[in-house]
Amino acid sequence: MPISDQTALVKRIKDELIAKGQTFASNCDAFQITGRVAWALRTQGAQLIVKTPGQNGCTWTNGVRYSHDAIAFSDGWVDCLEGAGPSLNTNKPSWQWHAAPTTGPLAAPFNFDGPDVPETHRYVGGGSDTGICDQCGRPRTDPVHAVLQSTVAHEYDGGEHDTGVCDICQKPKDDPIHTKGQGPSDALAPRLAALEARVRALEAAAVQYGGPIALRTADGHVICAEGGGGREINATRNVIGSWESFVVVKPQ
Repeated sequence: MPISDQTALVKRIKDELIAKGQTFASNCDAFQITGRVAWALRTQGAQLIVKTPGQNGCTWTNGVRYSHDAIAFSDGWVDCLEGAGPSLNTNKPSWQWHAAPTTGPLAAPFNFDGPDVPETHRYVGGGSDTGICDQCGRPRTDPVHAVLQSTVAHEYDGGEHDTGVCDICQKPKDDPIHTKGQGPSDALAPRLAALEARVRALEAAAVQYGGPIALRTADGHVICAEGGGGREINATRNVIGSWESFVVVKPQ
């Protein structure tokens, strides 16, 4: 089990929601608790469990269907609510650990109390593209990924790994928008938009001075500073906790 029993955290989050007037009559009402628990434990490696349309869960406003009563870690998953969703809707705080991998894909937690709609950006599928953007956790088809759907004529740009789809406008190579011989001013705007989108994506993924990081070895273990520091360093952990978290410091 990656971290200690967090039933008290689940209860606190539920109580805070009730104090704000939250009622519980659906799976998505239960997910209001589960999603916030995952966000609170994100630095310990908590992730959301993605469901298929036919599975029991909550389809959130971003179009993704999540488990409404369980979250995952690298070495197992946790039932954090009992009687979640209809017909019981008791949503009793719990922490039932299951030392087995989840069968479905996982997604990064998101902040329920922060901005609901992220800035438009290029879809980032990552090395194992599941159809969910690694940058914002939304489906590939979400309108937030429409920033590069240019209607200005320009030369085809296939990028470093040409897939036959233009990096500027995401249209096929043979689309009429890819006219030849347009002036520099015609091509400048979409190219600048593409560069700006790439810069935003790089900034979102960049390691920042003062920000937390974790270090993982080639065989999957996490570097640990025993006691939180001042003792030995080893690579025996499987999940990220406070002793496995480090801060990036700018060299003097």
